[in-house]
Amino acid sequence: MSDFSPMVNPVSSRLNERWRLPFDVMSGVMAVSLRSTISALMKTCRTLYKEGLKHLLRDGVQLAWTPDIINFATFMLNEDPPRFPYLRKLSLLVPCLSYNVGVHLVQLLSHPFLALETLVLRPAQPFLGGIVHPVVRNAFSRLTTVKYLVAVVVEETTAGSIRRLPWALESIAIGVEPGIRGILPIVAPFSGTLRTLLIKEESFGIYPGPWYSPQAVGDHFPTMFFGADPQPRRFPHVHTFGIVYRECVTDLLASAAFADAFPAIAHLQLIPPDPPTTDLGRVWHPIELPFPPIPRQSRKLSWPSLDECSGDLRSLDALHFDCALSTLRLWRDVRVDELDVLRAVLKDARPRCLCLSMALADAEPLFVALHALQAPPERIDVRIIVTEFASHLTGPSTIPQSSAPSLKYSYVESQRDCVSLTSFSTTITRLVSDSDFTAPSLKVNCRLSAAEEDGDWQWPDLGQRVYRKPGIDLDAEDGRDGFA
Repeated sequence: MSDFSPMVNPVSSRLNERWRLPFDVMSGVMAVSLRSTISALMKTCRTLYKEGLKHLLRDGVQLAWTPDIINFATFMLNEDPPRFPYLRKLSLLVPCLSYNVGVHLVQLLSHPFLALETLVLRPAQPFLGGIVHPVVRNAFSRLTTVKYLVAVVVEETTAGSIRRLPWALESIAIGVEPGIRGILPIVAPFSGTLRTLLIKEESFGIYPGPWYSPQAVGDHFPTMFFGADPQPRRFPHVHTFGIVYRECVTDLLASAAFADAFPAIAHLQLIPPDPPTTDLGRVWHPIELPFPPIPRQSRKLSWPSLDECSGDLRSLDALHFDCALSTLRLWRDVRVDELDVLRAVLKDARPRCLCLSMALADAEPLFVALHALQAPPERIDVRIIVTEFASHLTGPSTIPQSSAPSLKYSYVESQRDCVSLTSFSTTITRLVSDSDFTAPSLKVNCRLSAAEEDGDWQWPDLGQRVYRKPGIDLDAEDGRDGFA
């Protein structure tokens, strides 16, 4: 590697003085750059090479193919300079593990300076399952710094390996396969330190058919959840509990056994079954399945410790809350035909802050309905999706001047193209100037978004779609590993 350190060295020659950028500027560029850009800058001089390591590894590393593991292990094991102190998150999405790849992975995990905090295994079986070489499994068990674990496709053998991990886990997101003899027994060894628990189970499919029986599934689920232990372990420190929602979850959350096992839940997440985007980042529109409406609980569910709840209207309505929440976040867009359900949920939950998303066409009637509530939320954070105007929205400066004063809390994203700017101007101007829509008695934080997919509104990914293919994220531009 050539040494061009005068680019950033304050003791540069007079000849190079005019071309030199301050080191803090170059570091700042790296801090906001893609991996490919960081990798390119690292190759320019030794100073930037050393500085770039922490930026290259800052958000963790995702390894989706077996060559990625070999390349990354080779990169990390280069001791000049040491890289392991910067690696805090490792995501392994490899569906199978050969002996050669396993050797490189063991070398990576066994390094004495490795201080991983977050480990993602999707799937977990190639790393902790019964077919794994014991040396690989032991390499994971010798890690001592892991606090956050995501493990998807967990079967019985893998569950046993997780139970034996000597970690003080604070957060677990787990997706279990059919045949598991209990979900809580898997995470019971971490009950003293666990603060966040997210669960998905695959005891039945999401597609109804002649074999589908909600009653049979509901009768089976509590046994699968608690296991055979007559006195389930208590999780006194779990403040955030999330579960991929099925009809049988309603009875589970309302049971006395659940209340005893989780006495301190402050944030409940009812995670919808299907992630909002495809592998390519485009919006995935789920097929409307012919499930019958979920009946509401016959009695209201009172949860004294509950402070915040997230979910879609269908699941929240079924729980029939009787809680005064600080925040209620609605996943999935709220439609006009769901107004009655929205009113019922708000009456039950009585949130001080409501976060919801809606299409532009539904915004006006929804705000009229919110304005008509006898006790509306003190604050409403709303995201209005304006996909049809995306080609004209590249930032706040592209909002028509006549609309900008009324949208002082808004910012705009852009990804798509459709109708004319004149049409956009007319629609937005009418929307923000309508007295019924603006609802002066409501404190509204309105955000326009031209992209239906939005990281702030995506719910946790627990492998809800098992056919989702892993993708490499080491270099978003050209697909190479970027660890040269």
